[in-house]
Amino acid sequence: QNKVQAALVCTGWRQESGVRCKTFSGTIDVISGLSGDVLCTPRLCDAARLSDVKAAVAADLGIAEELQLLVTPEGRKLADEALISRVLNEARPEVLMFVSTGECLTHIEAGQMDLRSAPPLLCSVREVVLAAVRRDGGQLEFASADLQADRGVVLAAISAPSVHSSSAK
Repeated sequence: QNKVQAALVCTGWRQESGVRCKTFSGTIDVISGLSGDVLCTPRLCDAARLSDVKAAVAADLGIAEELQLLVTPEGRKLADEALISRVLNEARPEVLMFVSTGECLTHIEAGQMDLRSAPPLLCSVREVVLAAVRRDGGQLEFASADLQADRGVVLAAISAPSVHSSSAK
């Protein structure tokens, strides 16, 4: 593989809310907390806090910042206001990312989000897909291949109304 290893370089300092923060530029590996696969390697520019990382992930993957849960490889949850210099290894910066399914479920159940417009990562989360297909059986089309073959998900889709279907019973 020709993948360049992620690395951060200190680019200076900035004052934020009375705190002197080290700033970084470079890339960081964002790894799925479920599969272990690298989801993206966003580029950071003068980033100081984990909230800067979340903004970069949102730009790369389309997953809203409030849905992201970032964790160290050792399993420690990272707060948005945490300083990058205190929580990440500059030579090998990586975080595990989980998606807050509770927030997604709320949006899906309220009809404010569907799988057609959801990031692919969410289309492979069983509880998110189940909520979507229970609301609209036609959402099965946008689920991951594994979940399209899941008996429970398929049965839920068959039992649900289908907004996309125009056939009469």
